[in-house]
Amino acid sequence: MLKKIVLFSVVMSVIALLCPAAVTTARDAFEIAVDDQVILPGEQFTPILLAEIAPEDMAEIAWSVTGNEALQVQITDEAITITPPEDGWLGTETLQFEVCDPAGICATDEAIFWAMAATQPPVTVTFVGNAGFLITVGDKKILIDGLFEGLNDNYWVPDDVIELLETAAPPFDNIDLILITHEHADHYSRRVTRRHLENNPEAVLVSVPNVARQMALYAQTIPVDLAVGESTQMVVADMGLEVLNILHGPVRDGQLVILNLGFVITVDGVRILHTGDLDAANVSVEDLRDHYGLVDKHITLGMVPHFILTRRDYRTRVTEGIQPDYVIPIHYAYTVPAYNERQITRNFPDAVVFQAELESWTMPE
Repeated sequence: MLKKIVLFSVVMSVIALLCPAAVTTARDAFEIAVDDQVILPGEQFTPILLAEIAPEDMAEIAWSVTGNEALQVQITDEAITITPPEDGWLGTETLQFEVCDPAGICATDEAIFWAMAATQPPVTVTFVGNAGFLITVGDKKILIDGLFEGLNDNYWVPDDVIELLETAAPPFDNIDLILITHEHADHYSRRVTRRHLENNPEAVLVSVPNVARQMALYAQTIPVDLAVGESTQMVVADMGLEVLNILHGPVRDGQLVILNLGFVITVDGVRILHTGDLDAANVSVEDLRDHYGLVDKHITLGMVPHFILTRRDYRTRVTEGIQPDYVIPIHYAYTVPAYNERQITRNFPDAVVFQAELESWTMPE
């Protein structure tokens, strides 16, 4: 959850007047940030490492957690562990976290811990264009990288599809969650996105900071800014969402060429991964499997750039680094090598491929 609750204390100015020496041992303000977590049956919540959510220079601090009823909380010097009951408990609790320093200056945050039921609802994937897809899980609709027009003369979304997108007409009506991986024109159009949100203001949009800022007047937006290798989790639109910084290209002088967000959506027991423009030359099997833990997340639908599925030296990113139940190639245009359906299906016989915009596939029950 990218929310930081900062406690600014006016007490410090009073202390400075009455006891100037005390100012050297207390702090004016500090912040903590605790992510939401969503797990499926049989999984465990990830321990919260205290060193990662509080200022590095804090010593002799006291942590407390309240708000739990069914969930068990254990606090050590290194971590806070949240454990669901062993009887297969499903549900959600919002916990309040507080940390105080010796001077009595405190900061708080809250986070949702959700053990989600796996209800096995119908799942339908509709191809929008390039890397854009509409995913329907039960009564939830998710649109990823679908609000764009095209780029140069390589590929343009058909006019009738753009009209449906802009007017939020079926099948693009009542979309709950809009995800945009990055700002490139083959994934995002400011005009199409604005028009859609004007006609669907109830949607929540999650994207990189500049996109979120541009759309903030039209709908609820959540900006996500992550450093290399970072991730964050939140509950949004009644779904679990983990956002990953997945490299689009090399890091130059410590700086990203462009921020590309990967998304892991958990809804009704289904897990969907969309990698955006994952650059397999700079993202290894170990990054996907061990750092991001994608194999352990038991991904249902893995949506990855098509060229990763065709190249012998890249295929292990999927077979060893992700291991989804279903592979869906994305990014049909704007890539070298060109899209090669024959090679994809040779390497991944069960891959879900599309022939035209608005074509849909329903996951077998």
